[in-house]
Amino acid sequence: MTVAVDAVLRAGEFVVRADFSLTAEQGPIVALFGPSGSGKSLTLALIAGLLRPDSGTVHLGGRLVADAATGLHVRTQDRRVGMVFQEALLLPHRTALDNVALAVRAGSRAEQQERAREELALVGAEQLAEQHPRTLSGGERQRVALARALAGDPQLLLLDEPLSALDQPTRIALRVLLRERVTVPTLLVTHDLDEVAALADSVVEYEPGRTLGVRAAR
Repeated sequence: MTVAVDAVLRAGEFVVRADFSLTAEQGPIVALFGPSGSGKSLTLALIAGLLRPDSGTVHLGGRLVADAATGLHVRTQDRRVGMVFQEALLLPHRTALDNVALAVRAGSRAEQQERAREELALVGAEQLAEQHPRTLSGGERQRVALARALAGDPQLLLLDEPLSALDQPTRIALRVLLRERVTVPTLLVTHDLDEVAALADSVVEYEPGRTLGVRAAR
C-alpha cells in the first residue's frame, strides 16, 4: 500500500503542509511523529477523507482520492481505511460483538458476527463479545475498537494516538499486540518516543505546521 500526500490544510488559523510519500518497503508501521499540535492528526483526517485539502492531492495505493484543484473527494467509506482514535468511540447500546460486526462489509448477520468473533480473538478480546462498552476498561475498549477497524478489511490502518489515554502496563501490552498481530499497513500518530521505538519501522517527522521528511526507525 503506497501513501502519497502533497497537500495544504487550513484549520482556522493553523496551516498544515503535509508532503511525503510512503511505500510498503518502508515497513508495515509508519509513525507520524512530532510535538502536540504539529498537524499529525489533521494529516490522518486528510488521508481518511474526514477533511478536504485546501490545495494539493492525496493518493492511496496509487489511486487519487483527493484533489483540491478538481474537487475530487472520495468518501471515507470508499477509501478502504480503518481508524482507531484516542477514544474508542464504541456505540454504547451495542455489545462489543455487535460493534465489530457493524464494520463487516458482506455476508449474512450470522456470517458478520462470526467474522467479528474472529477479529475479537485476533486482538485477545473474544471474552468481551457480549459485554457493553460501559463495562470495559480503557484497554479493553481499544482492543474492541481495533477489532472493529480490522473487520472492514482495510488496506490501510490509521491509528490516532490510540494508546495515549491508557496506563503504562496496558500501553505496553497493546504495543506488543500491535507489533505481533497487526499485518495491515499502518500509520500511527504519536508524540511518544517509546512508542516509535517499540512499533515503528519508519517515521514521518513533523514540526509545527509541516512535515520534515521520512526516515528509518530501525
